[in-house]
Amino acid sequence: MVAQRDWPKLTADQFQQVFDDQAKLGYGPVMIAATGSFSNPLFAAVFQPQNPIPLSRHRLHSGDASDLGTIQGMNAKAKSEGLVLRWAASYGDAGNPGFAAIWVPNTGHVLWNNDGLLDDAATYQARFNAETTAWCRPALVTLDGDNRYMSLFVDNEVGPWVARHNMTPDGYQTEFNTWTGKSFFPVCVQAAGSSGPLARFAALFVQSENTIAKQFHATGPVANADIDNVNPPGNGGFASPSRLARHRPRDETRLRARLYDGGAGLACRAAHHVLPHGERLQDGHRACLPCFS
Repeated sequence: MVAQRDWPKLTADQFQQVFDDQAKLGYGPVMIAATGSFSNPLFAAVFQPQNPIPLSRHRLHSGDASDLGTIQGMNAKAKSEGLVLRWAASYGDAGNPGFAAIWVPNTGHVLWNNDGLLDDAATYQARFNAETTAWCRPALVTLDGDNRYMSLFVDNEVGPWVARHNMTPDGYQTEFNTWTGKSFFPVCVQAAGSSGPLARFAALFVQSENTIAKQFHATGPVANADIDNVNPPGNGGFASPSRLARHRPRDETRLRARLYDGGAGLACRAAHHVLPHGERLQDGHRACLPCFS
């Protein structure tokens, strides 16, 4: 088991001091939670041994991507330095939202976006539908006291997963019981709002956290040997039009779909919010678990 140190109920200044002290000991944050107003927040964090210590910020507001005091600016900086968002928290109110975040080296060269920062439940659902249709998945979903959602979407796969948001405490317990009974486990559970039935939860469940290696599958017309022999790639030339047609999908959407673990799939927009990945059908497509279980 990885050694970890938990720090609850820290003011902004206290969190900064704990971060500095733990970094000197080789510990960096892996999770941050935040609540309260932008000017007077409270933080909780989990630290584990890490090398290097991840890039972390906890007093970010929303604004221009050229401003390093904003979550947009820090995301832009992270991408330019080959980092990926690992964890984030949102706090504050509608007039003055705040964010805390952790970025780590993007060793897997994952495409990612954190465009959704303050989505209401319906807007987040629309974003979810669009992202999963394009073969991305949510890797992190959090929310603030006004039930506004902050999300991280990535372009890799980990196998079957389930996403839920806008749940009451009882609703979360029902989902937890349902999916853990099917060999899923939660990798992200976030809650905000007043205690009791007014609180709202968001959660992600998976069967594995191991990333599935991407594979390229050729598509297109049959190669024409006469065209290929005009400028064979083996002689230092560029690939011929025939080879390019045979090995390159016609558009980016098909390419993204075929970069995964077996071919194209069916995007499910049903209310249960389940990834279009599950049992294989006879035509080789993937399908949403509940729809074909």
